Amino acid sequence: MRKLNVKQFLPLLKGRKFYTRLLLSTILIAILPTLLLSIASYYNVTKSFKKKMSENSIQYLDQTINAMEIVITQIKESSQQLILNQSFKNFEHFPNDDYYENLSGEISKDDLSSNYWYIRNKKNSIESIRNFLLSNPFVDSVYYYDEQKDIVMAFNRGTYSQYAYDDFFDTDWSGVIKSNKVSPVFMDTRVATQKDTSSKNVFTIIYRANKETNAFIINLDAQVIYDNIIKKLNNKDEVYVLSSSGQVLFPFNKSELNNKVEQFLHENSKASVDHPSFSGEFDERNVLVTYAESPLLQWSFYNIEDLKQLYESLNYLRNMIITFTLILILFVIILSFLLSRRLYEPIKHMTFSLKHKLGKETDAKINDEFQYIGNMIETTFEQRDQFKAKYEESVPFFVERFKYSLVRKGAYTIHEINEKKQHLQVDIDLDNLMVLLLSLDDLDMLEVFEADMYKIQIEEEIKRSHIIGKKYFMVETEDDRVAIVMNVTKEETDNVGEMATNLISYLTDRVGGTFTIGVSRFCKNILELPQAYEEALEALNFKMILGSGRVISIEEIVLDSGNYYTYPKEKIEMLTGYVKTGNGQKAKEILEQIVLEMEQNKTNLHYLQVQPIFIQILTSFIHVLQSLGMDIERIFKQNPYHQLNEITAMNEIIQWFDQKIDTISRLIKDEIGTKGNHHVAHIIEFLHENLATDISLNMIAEELNLNAAYISRLFKQHTGKTFVEYLKELRIEKSKELLLQGDLKVSEVSQQVGYQNSYYFIKLFKEQTGTTPGEYRKVKSEVV
Repeated sequence: MRKLNVKQFLPLLKGRKFYTRLLLSTILIAILPTLLLSIASYYNVTKSFKKKMSENSIQYLDQTINAMEIVITQIKESSQQLILNQSFKNFEHFPNDDYYENLSGEISKDDLSSNYWYIRNKKNSIESIRNFLLSNPFVDSVYYYDEQKDIVMAFNRGTYSQYAYDDFFDTDWSGVIKSNKVSPVFMDTRVATQKDTSSKNVFTIIYRANKETNAFIINLDAQVIYDNIIKKLNNKDEVYVLSSSGQVLFPFNKSELNNKVEQFLHENSKASVDHPSFSGEFDERNVLVTYAESPLLQWSFYNIEDLKQLYESLNYLRNMIITFTLILILFVIILSFLLSRRLYEPIKHMTFSLKHKLGKETDAKINDEFQYIGNMIETTFEQRDQFKAKYEESVPFFVERFKYSLVRKGAYTIHEINEKKQHLQVDIDLDNLMVLLLSLDDLDMLEVFEADMYKIQIEEEIKRSHIIGKKYFMVETEDDRVAIVMNVTKEETDNVGEMATNLISYLTDRVGGTFTIGVSRFCKNILELPQAYEEALEALNFKMILGSGRVISIEEIVLDSGNYYTYPKEKIEMLTGYVKTGNGQKAKEILEQIVLEMEQNKTNLHYLQVQPIFIQILTSFIHVLQSLGMDIERIFKQNPYHQLNEITAMNEIIQWFDQKIDTISRLIKDEIGTKGNHHVAHIIEFLHENLATDISLNMIAEELNLNAAYISRLFKQHTGKTFVEYLKELRIEKSKELLLQGDLKVSEVSQQVGYQNSYYFIKLFKEQTGTTPGEYRKVKSEVV
């Protein structure tokens, strides 16, 4: 670009009013946004700086409040524990405590025991108060005031002293105790007189003891709190804590500065309530004040930050913005001159470029700008050619999308379909159509790359086979399904099934695998094609009932409306019962019966009815496992319902259930074997201990919290005898022992073995032994 010569440029403005106005307007339009942007930037930066400072201050104040509340809460909880301490309560409520407190000289024998316990309780109380003092680094001293004894027990770190109230050196807190204020009472920070007549700034909390007239006076070191909490969290700014009465608590000093702080914050109290931060002038300084409040302590926390540093930073930023704005304005002015000078040159260059494109002579004075525009035009043509090539490469994609929309969506009119068919060169007539939906049943067993290659091979084999022999097109509608749309006359529809069967046989021989084809009804025109696809899909879904590897026509699966399939509720209950007892063989036999009934009623059974039946069977299995407390995840590895829903072939569903029945039955047998021994042992023990009572199977079931039928089956399995047989034999054997042990009557023996009717007992005894109880005793006695 040539160097601008102002002397050469000025004559160009003479007699060119439009050019002059254009130049001035360009400069003004370019400069005005720059000025407005600079002002807005300065304002936004200033506002952002203040906002960030305020947010940081609020964060510091929140941390300070949290720390203070934690300290006060800890002191409150420790004080409550101290007041409720049993030793302290014994000391405070000790009978005649003022008498023993002032007891001196020789102690009578009558007072020795009571005085000992008083001194011991007092010692334990002193130790508890000393431990409380040492447990918190912010506690400077603790006083315990007892009005009845008229004493003050003073605890400092490492020392303990006791004074009469009138002799105590620090009594500023006494007025609070005599008032009716509810404990705890937070006093304003005060100057507390020390034992050595020195003074210390303390913050005092008063807790009333078990007696309302007694109290703990806890003095916190104001300077330690300020240094270790308030100043430690923010040592850059001034932080002030005011009580609910408006007095400065921290930092506490009887100086003129505190008075100024209280006056300044009081004058701006409304601003602090309305906004968490505000600006003002304090102590001849511009400051930013941030405010936060502690509902727990009812204190106000103020952070006063000097804005001098902010203004210094902003002054530097302002100077930078002004400098940058001036440079930008100068650049805009120069650029405006340059652009205005060449305002008409692009028209000239464009004309020259067009002439060059047409092969005419060019002006020798044309410079580089002409070449740039010419190159741009050439680039435009090149890009057009590239877009055309990319479009031609994308045609197969658009063809597949068009075919898919014909089959699934049905969103076009006949006119639109004709236009797209001709444009994309899809060879299919719009009338007399049928849909064959080819299912690749083994596709899910292949990896992704292998599956894609498998589908390509199938499409190539279909094209190579010439089995269809009609106009047709193929489109992949789902990962494992390919729709074949073909033209066929009404008379030729009867041959479609045979043609589809031949196609399955051909594909099976050529590429291997299992294929199922769903056949739609005949449709008159292409607008009915989506409905025909749905019919083919409906037919294909019946492979769950009819089996895979075959042709299923929608017209073959019309259900018999005169008959209905009955839900096999009883058989499912029998199946569940066998599974519950671990009888896998019987369970699989019942499952075979259920499946056989489905096959016998396949003309009355919709495929949507099949899946719920198997889901109900699976649910019953899971309920059995849950009732036995068994780990379902360990048995099924993953969600069993997801596993079942992924299986679509009936033979695969049966195989899956057979595997699960074997696994569950084996685990239940193991579980019954483990738990059964324990339950049977418990039952036998119960029978021996309660033989004289009226024992029944239901009584045992209630005792063990088990099902009576389950107990009967379990008992038979482990003892080889029924519950009734075992109980009868046990009672007869016990009666034999009783008959030989003493002179018990037969009726008494009968009652002791649980038979209230002695005649019934004699009958059973004779059935079991061949003799009556009397004869048995006589024979055995003679032998002895």
